[in-house]
Formats: sequence, C-alpha cells, structure tokens
Amino acid sequence: MDRSLGKSTDRTLDELIEVQPRSGRRLTAWRLQAARLALLRDIPSQLSEAEDLLEALRAAGRTGLAIHVGARAAHLATAIHMHDAAARHARRTLEIFGKFHPDDIYPGEVLYLCWNALEQAGAPEAGAAFERAIGWVRATAADQVPAEFRDSFLYRNPVNRDLLARAAQLKQLPSVDASPV
Repeated sequence: MDRSLGKSTDRTLDELIEVQPRSGRRLTAWRLQAARLALLRDIPSQLSEAEDLLEALRAAGRTGLAIHVGARAAHLATAIHMHDAAARHARRTLEIFGKFHPDDIYPGEVLYLCWNALEQAGAPEAGAAFERAIGWVRATAADQVPAEFRDSFLYRNPVNRDLLARAAQLKQLPSVDASPV
C-alpha cells in the first residue's frame, strides 16, 4: 500500500502481514502457505503441511482456498506415489469444486491436477474427471474468451495446452473395445 501511494518501504512481508487485522493476517498466511505448495521441495513435509492446512481451512469455512490446497495435496501425493491419498484429495476437491470457486489458483489447474491424480492412481472416475476438465476449458473458451484471444487461451496457457494435447492423443489411440479386423 505504501508503494502504491508513492512511499518507499523497507518492511518485510512478515511485517506487512503483522499489520493486517487478525483475520486478515491468518488468511494472508494461509494464502502464502497454499502458494508455496506449488514449489515441489520437500514433498512429504509439504503434503503433511497441506493436510494440516486443509483441516484449518475447512474449520474456518474457507472453501475456495481449501479447493486450491486440496488440488495441491493431490499433486504432492501423486509426486511421491501415494496414490490412495492423491485420489482421496482429488475426489474431495472435485466434489466441492462445482459448488465453490477456487481461490488463488486457475480453475483449469485444479481440474488438471485432480484428473492427473486420479489417472495416476488408476481410479475409475479418472476418465470423467478428464472430460470435466476438457469440457471446462472448451466451455470457458467459447463462453468467456473473445475470439481474438481464444487461440492464446487454448494453446498458450500451459494447463489448457496440456489437456488439449492429451485429448488429441487419446483420439488417436485405438478404442479398447474395438474388435480386430
């Protein structure tokens, strides 16, 4: 705020958080904690941190941020091959995703991370999660993105690009039910 008013400041982020109102400090800390989960470092510790944070967010009724952290938890668990935990986080996140908007994360990324967790876990609902993700990208492009920006939205956004590439790849694979000729 000081900088936006033309004032210089040497205050650290921790000091800035401290001047927030009590609930603001906690929410700001949670948001920063959620954002740091995207940086894969000490994944087992991060997964434990994500699970603790999810409990706090759910207790505080911060559903949008819980969607963000749930998707990150699914991704973290997938990265260390804890597929049951990954699928559990993905399922719970997808369940509330349709009712609430995620905080501080691209909705397409939530769908992508959850689909990937279910896919890697071999979960039966992975296909439906993938269709939901692709459907969201296509519907958003058609309904909310002006025509002149649609190509960029679909093919330059890395999440959208990866989902559409996977969809194209799946169309080229022979059907599992196809009988030999």
